[in-house]
Amino acid sequence: MNQSRAFATSLRALGHPVTLAAISLLLLNDHVLKATVPSVLTGKLSDLAGLFFFPFLLAALLSLPLDRLRVRPRHTAALAFGVTLAWFVLIKTVPPANALMVDALSHVLGAPAQIVLDPTDLLALLALVPAWLLWVQLERTPPPRRLRPADLLALGLAALATVATPPCPSPVCIARLVVFEQSVYVGVAPYNFNYDRYDTTISAILRSDDGGRTWTYNPLKPADLPTEVARQFEQSIRLPLVVCDPENPQTCYRITGAEQVDGSTDGGQTWQVAWQVPQGRRKFMELAIARGAVQCKQSLDIGPYDLAFHSQNGTTTLLVASGNEGIVVRTPDGTWQRYAVSFAYPTPYKIEDWRLGYSFLLELLLYEIGCSLGMAVLIWLALCILGWSIILSRMHISLGRSLRWVLAPILLAVGLWVLSSLLVYMFDPSPENNKRVDVLVTLVLLIPALVPVGPVIIWHRVASKSSRSRPARRAALACFLAAAGIFPLAWLPFPLWALGLIPVYEMALALSVLIGIVVLVCGAYAVRRLSRRAVAPVEANGSDDSPQQTGAQT
Repeated sequence: MNQSRAFATSLRALGHPVTLAAISLLLLNDHVLKATVPSVLTGKLSDLAGLFFFPFLLAALLSLPLDRLRVRPRHTAALAFGVTLAWFVLIKTVPPANALMVDALSHVLGAPAQIVLDPTDLLALLALVPAWLLWVQLERTPPPRRLRPADLLALGLAALATVATPPCPSPVCIARLVVFEQSVYVGVAPYNFNYDRYDTTISAILRSDDGGRTWTYNPLKPADLPTEVARQFEQSIRLPLVVCDPENPQTCYRITGAEQVDGSTDGGQTWQVAWQVPQGRRKFMELAIARGAVQCKQSLDIGPYDLAFHSQNGTTTLLVASGNEGIVVRTPDGTWQRYAVSFAYPTPYKIEDWRLGYSFLLELLLYEIGCSLGMAVLIWLALCILGWSIILSRMHISLGRSLRWVLAPILLAVGLWVLSSLLVYMFDPSPENNKRVDVLVTLVLLIPALVPVGPVIIWHRVASKSSRSRPARRAALACFLAAAGIFPLAWLPFPLWALGLIPVYEMALALSVLIGIVVLVCGAYAVRRLSRRAVAPVEANGSDDSPQQTGAQT
């Protein structure tokens, strides 16, 4: 009876009215309430509801093997609840675990997923207490002789609710700024914002009472706005837009449609670039978005679209509406800070935290990893061919067909790697091409793994034919070490670029190629010297009738 009791108990728990209510609440909250009335409460409801029924679902899966091993149902349940508790704590408090879960869920769903890293969500673990009490109560009651179809349906519904995460919010654009008294109001527009039809594109208005650092979560209605604010939002904007500091009219700023803010200290007579994306960082932002390192963002829209000065407590700051990047605030000390507004949040300029670093190195630099591996394989082959040619030509040894059948798959693999690399490079890294790019990058990474078999076999044959096998093997080792050193050395400039230590991507690429050339030259020198030593005794004899040569010709 105990062999199937854990599975039966888990199904009965999933089919219990309280559990069905929790599943319904999760689906309703994720797909309706979060989109219509987002708040802190809606963020916690999903965790509470999910933690109530997820242990039952996990217990059903664990019971399939554990019931056959005659594990007690109480122990199966304890394992399911323990795994649930540990898993939830990790993804809510440990950035690497959170990033790993987000990446795995995104690949399973085929779309960007998001799990908020928030330790305060651990309060939802209280839902495990009533869930455990429900399990204990059901375990004490005898199970029915037959499984009810409703329980199996509840199992499928629970699994669906677990993976059916809410879609990413629609992209928005911070397009207007209005300062009134001590408050700042922003106009939120759809992503495809256009100045020519501005009066019909503003979809929501948010307010900040601390100079743009934080914003009201719920959009304001037109009736809630002061009359002067509503009047300014009805006015359209024409570029170039110039605003001057009310306390210092000689200090002015302007936007012209370019991705920068110009500044002037002489009342607009001359202009210089006051703010723009740092050099080389725009490519980082684009690739981070296109390759999924930044979740729930489809493209980059820096703006700027509007400017306004804000004075509070004797401090005057400049605010810049920066599209789907939120807003940019210039403080009196001259620093520029970026802040999120609703679903418009800044894209990092570089790797700034563990999660983005993990995602970036695995997702964004995947192509660079493949290129570095491919470069290592090509250098290995070049050095091997150099060593072979020296030894074989000086000893007049022919490996015959064995050389051909080893070289043929090597050249085929290299050709496929070059072709896949070129195709990946030619593709535009946009979200709709991500799947095709991922397939080709997989080829880039897997094909070089098939190549090393050939050089190992060839060098074994060459060393066995050489009169001095030890230098021949050392030449083979020099080829391997040169190729093995290429990957970390040639790939290192790209993480340095991601960290911001190398400002421009092209500089990292040039440095990577230069490292490859240096390693190739140094490796060629070492292989040439060792290969010559491998045939030195034959050259010293000065005769083509050495025993080894005669045996090879025979």
